[in-house]
Order: sequence, then C-alpha cells, then structure tokens
Amino acid sequence: MGTRRRATDEGNRDSPGRARWIAVRHADDHIHLMAILVSEQTGKRIYPYRDYPRLRAECRTLEHELGLRSTATSDKTATQALSRRERGKADRKGWELTARQQLRRAVSQCAASASSGDEFLRELRREGLNPRTTVGGDGEIRGYTVSLPGDVTADGRPVAFSGSETCRRPDVAEANRPLVNRTSGRPPDRLHRRRPRHARGPPSSGRGGY
Repeated sequence: MGTRRRATDEGNRDSPGRARWIAVRHADDHIHLMAILVSEQTGKRIYPYRDYPRLRAECRTLEHELGLRSTATSDKTATQALSRRERGKADRKGWELTARQQLRRAVSQCAASASSGDEFLRELRREGLNPRTTVGGDGEIRGYTVSLPGDVTADGRPVAFSGSETCRRPDVAEANRPLVNRTSGRPPDRLHRRRPRHARGPPSSGRGGY
C-alpha cells in the first residue's frame, strides 16, 4: 500500500505531456515500472535523465516513511559502466580497450607521476591527451577534459571525457582534484613531444595502446 500510494502521489504531480506509466507486481518482493517514453499530447520523445538517482531517492524516502531498514546510499565513486556504443566503437576500430578505458589508464599514470597541478596538466598534454580546463568565475580551475588522439566525432571534433569519467577511483580522483585546483591557470610550458604511453607497443602489452 505504501509503495502504491507513493507512486500514485508521484504520478499526480506529473504535468500533462509527461510519460504515462504503470506498475506491475512481479513477485511479493518487487514491482516493475513501465513507461511510455513518447508523449501522447506532444508526440515528443521523453528522456528519463538521471532516473536511477531520482528513483533511489524515492526508495530512501519510502524506507523512512514505512519504518523499513535503510539500505546503502548510492556509491557515486564507483566506476561508470561502459556502454554498448563504446564497446561497439572499440570493436570497429580494432581496439582491445575502449577510449574511456585507455584514457583512465593514461590519466592515472599522469596523476601518479605528477607532483603539482601544472605538472599534471603538462603530463596530460605531453601524452597527447589534449587537456582542456574549465575555469570558474574566481579564476580557479574546476575541472578538465581529455581525449584520445584520432578519436573524433562525425564532424571531426575530439571526443572528450571529463576527469570524473576517466578517473572515478577514489584514490586517483581525490589526488587529481587538488592537483588541478592548485594550478596557476596558465597554459603549460611548451615541451618536446614524445611518443604517448598509451600508443607504445601493442594493446596486449598492458600500456593502453590502441
């Protein structure tokens, strides 16, 4: 009853044009929610962006309201799962590792060998990872993106991944954050380019080649 009431309350707050849905009781311990992702009123597709985190928050609320034992909170530090599209692209290009996996390895190596934010960004640039920083209104660097050489979209733009996508392990992510925030914000010094680590040797050598 509590789950039905909560789901109905959530549905009543939806405005016209939102997804229509039903709940199907599959067993005594769980239900399935099925939704139509095209609006009957507008004909537009509905994108359930971040539906899992929102559903998780509703489950936590139900646990509190019904006096149930609280389950663990979402682990936002877990490594993001690879998508079918990423795996398919790697197969088409003959890569043993996907672009994100190659970048995780290369960025982790750069973070481990850098002793400052400037050095970290220089290492990324030297590896050919094309680092681009995001600067806040106070002039502090808030984040960065990296991309693999030659990995571009249909219109020729680099396929960029954020630092959180390439280093989601707590030990590396926490190490990268102060490194980036401590940088001066100036472009890295020009250095002689060397062959990137992720391009040395065949993929089977474990160096993240492609």
